[in-house]
Amino acid sequence: MFDRETLDTEHLVPAAVPADDVLVAADMDNPESVRLRCAICGTPEAAASNLPVGYSNPVCQACDDLAVSATGDEPWHGYPPGQEPDSDSGTIQLAPDHGENPVYIRGVKCWRRYRFGGWITRRDAYDCASLEEFQNLHRVGGNWIHAFNVPQPDGVDLPEGDCQEHIETLDHLERIREDATALRNDTSTSTTLDDLDRRVGASVLAPLPDDAPLATPATKDDYTDYVRHMARHQIEEMPVARLCKRYYGDAPSQTE
Repeated sequence: MFDRETLDTEHLVPAAVPADDVLVAADMDNPESVRLRCAICGTPEAAASNLPVGYSNPVCQACDDLAVSATGDEPWHGYPPGQEPDSDSGTIQLAPDHGENPVYIRGVKCWRRYRFGGWITRRDAYDCASLEEFQNLHRVGGNWIHAFNVPQPDGVDLPEGDCQEHIETLDHLERIREDATALRNDTSTSTTLDDLDRRVGASVLAPLPDDAPLATPATKDDYTDYVRHMARHQIEEMPVARLCKRYYGDAPSQTE
């Protein structure tokens, strides 16, 4: 029988929410009223990228993409570096469901469960020494716990001052992409091609071709498509900036 008194609150890491606020699946009075959040960025399930909500202290895909090994390298999966066996000719060698553990996301220790060629990542609330210890401590009576279910989980190495420039750059790129889309769809009422061209020229976008004309509708479409593509590409290449935006940003999902 489930008994919340069996939850180990004495050894929670300092960054965890107060012991009385640790969420346990079995003792939620109204599960539908609880907004499960990423244990790193605090984004709610509805707005998060592939948040594995059926696990303890779940980490969304966008945060998981920032995971590194203890040495700062990309975590290995399948075979440890240098240990992959030679494949027989004409056969497909399937990698085992193993991989790096623990991993770290902006200084936060996490553990991965590898299965079916992939993995799910969970944040450590007890500073565990092994995956087995993590699995034993993070379930109570067979039910998962969530010790970081708040909008801005503590302990993440993400100083707000350092994030401000990241967020401003990201906002600038997103506005450029939105305005280019509006021009492409002929729905803009405030931005002209010349305005967009000036902003692009002063932005962090990759240089546009010197011969990109703006005179005809056909080239307008080509130009705005290029701007949208480059803005989207650069946004995708800024994972830390996107984490800053999720954590400190003013999106409704963060302020509700």
